[in-house]
Order: sequence, then C-alpha cells, then structure tokens
Amino acid sequence: MESSEESANADAASEVSSSSDAEQAACSAEFDDARERYLRLLADFDNYKKRMRQRTEEAVTAERKRLLTRFIEIYENLTAASDDINDDGLTMVTEKCRRMLEDEGIEEIDTVGTSFDYTCHHAVATECSNEHAEGVIIDQVRKGYRLGDSILKPAYVIVSKGDTNGKNDRN
Repeated sequence: MESSEESANADAASEVSSSSDAEQAACSAEFDDARERYLRLLADFDNYKKRMRQRTEEAVTAERKRLLTRFIEIYENLTAASDDINDDGLTMVTEKCRRMLEDEGIEEIDTVGTSFDYTCHHAVATECSNEHAEGVIIDQVRKGYRLGDSILKPAYVIVSKGDTNGKNDRN
C-alpha cells in the first residue's frame, strides 16, 4: 500500500508543480501586460504634457503679439501728436514708448528704396517714377512692425510702376 500511496503523493506533487508552473506563467503574462499598459500610459502622459506646454507657449505668444500690436497703435498716436505739438513731456513719453518696443524686440519694417515684399508690405498705390525701377517702394504711408519673423503690422506703401515714358522692367 505504501507504493500506491507514494505514487499518489508523487502524482499530487506533480499536479501541484504543473499547476504552479501554469499559475506562474499566467502571472508573468499578466505582469507583462500590466507593465506594457503602464509604459503606454506613461508615454501618453508625457505626450500630453508636451502638447499642453506647446499650446501654452503658443497662447502666450499670441497674447503677447496682440498686446504689442495694441501698444504700437498707442505709440503711433503719440508719435503723431508729438509731431504736431512741440512738447518736451510728450516727446519724452514717445521716446520711452519707442525704447520699450525695441526692448520687446519690435522692429520697424524697411520700406523706401527696398523691393516690394507682399509678406510685410501692403501696396496702397502705384506711381510712375523715373528714379525707381518697377516694384521698388517709393513712399511709405504707414509704418510697419515685425517681431522676429512675425509681421505685427504690414507697412502701407506706394510702389513704383517704372518710368513716366511707360517703360518698365517688363518692356
């Protein structure tokens, strides 16, 4: 009877061992699946943080441009008033505003004598000119401003059509 009992014990041990191996394999697969989900979630969260950081930077940049554009309008009005009124206080405030715009990285767009560039110039008229070739800006109606590569306000300009004899670069 001992041999059948030993055999039963061996079979039970074998079942426990194979059952334990199956449970271990299932746990290992479950762990790998959970780890993969965790890594995916971690990557998704990292991408979310990057997207939010980029959107925040874009919103701050857009708001900065909007405020600077509004300030440029105030500066232009002060400049026009300073040109009409000879007042030291008004001149001083206008100069402070100009320096503040420079400190913020605002630059005036070059116009007179340069070639017309539709990305930063807005042509309000064309005129015949003996002194300037066709497509060259001959006068500025309103100043334009840029912040880095962005145009805050295009310059309003008058562009040459060529000379008064009807000759231009296309003839």
